[in-house]
Amino acid sequence: MADELSWISPYGGLGDALMLAGVLKQVTEHVPGRRFHLITRTKYPLFFTGHPAIARIGHPPADATVIRTDYWSTPEYRSGEWRGYQVLARIFGLPTPVKETLYVPWEFQDDPLLVAQLPTGRYRIAIAPSTDSVRKQWPAEQWAQLVAKLKAEGIAVFQLGRRTDPYIRGAYSFLGMTSPRQAVNLLRHADAVVAQDSFFMHAAHLLAIPAVVLWGGTRARTYGYATQHHLEPVRTCETPQGCVEAGGVYHERCPHGEAFCMKAIAVDAVFDRVMDPLK
Repeated sequence: MADELSWISPYGGLGDALMLAGVLKQVTEHVPGRRFHLITRTKYPLFFTGHPAIARIGHPPADATVIRTDYWSTPEYRSGEWRGYQVLARIFGLPTPVKETLYVPWEFQDDPLLVAQLPTGRYRIAIAPSTDSVRKQWPAEQWAQLVAKLKAEGIAVFQLGRRTDPYIRGAYSFLGMTSPRQAVNLLRHADAVVAQDSFFMHAAHLLAIPAVVLWGGTRARTYGYATQHHLEPVRTCETPQGCVEAGGVYHERCPHGEAFCMKAIAVDAVFDRVMDPLK
């Protein structure tokens, strides 16, 4: 008999993978025994190998039923009234709204070599300055000013990200030294996280670590979590979802130059928000 399980076609970044993994875990709890196949793509097997909702990862036959996860293409998302997680939940038939619980199919386990390199101080702050879209990035010089203020308070700062990400002056760098799984495990040793709309913002929610999140091209009401501190500037461009989704300009720099909304987020405001949960 032919395999009748639907195939999931995953889209988006690592943060989207965490959301999808969380939604699918809730699907298995809502309908015990429901499973899917996953179309193989490079960055996704880490988050779905061993997932209770995934029967196998591979290549679908020509006549397969395929479920797309590009939730940003749906009318609900484009209305500006729906959160990304809730749209994903609706795609998979969950009664919405659902609790936004993220999930990874592995046990948290430290890498002793990485943990031994963590800087020491009164507290540890993890920073994650890069995202997949330049329109969601706080300027590097403002990141460096924040690091300097934190270090002046005796706080250790370490930076997570890819090898190609710009290094932030003054931070201890783990750039290019971790896989996403290792980065999540290392993040557990932070007292707080400062990030933009990125994988690390979602990872902080997964781990229930205090986070200060800086917003520009996207919006906290669409992706941010209620337990986090959000800093959003007054935007030059007003759209329901932010310029990244509304304009299809994910990889293009903001045309407003010095008026780029992310630059309006003051270093002192970020510093004060970081210090709040530490106090």
